[in-house]
Amino acid sequence: MIHLLQLDHGLFDAAGNEKLLADIVDKVPEAVFHGAFKQALNVFRDEKAINFLVGHAMYISILACTAELAGDVNPFSFIVEVLADGHLPLGPEGNTFYLL
Repeated sequence: MIHLLQLDHGLFDAAGNEKLLADIVDKVPEAVFHGAFKQALNVFRDEKAINFLVGHAMYISILACTAELAGDVNPFSFIVEVLADGHLPLGPEGNTFYLL
């Protein structure tokens, strides 16, 4: 899995992963924003479409990171890899998953 950002692993404490989760919520959106914005701007000129797609990429990345933190089997890890390759997932229709 790709590393979207460098997390401070010293954030683990007696309270569990609460501080690490706060770090993820604080840093992941910024780490994803620039690449997603650049790619969306290359494909679209409509500001609303760009805003939607960039927000979508940041949201999915947070979901993937929190699933990883929870220690669950991460159903979002493949999507993070797709984002890292410069694609934005739009979603499924029937048996097809659409990407930009």
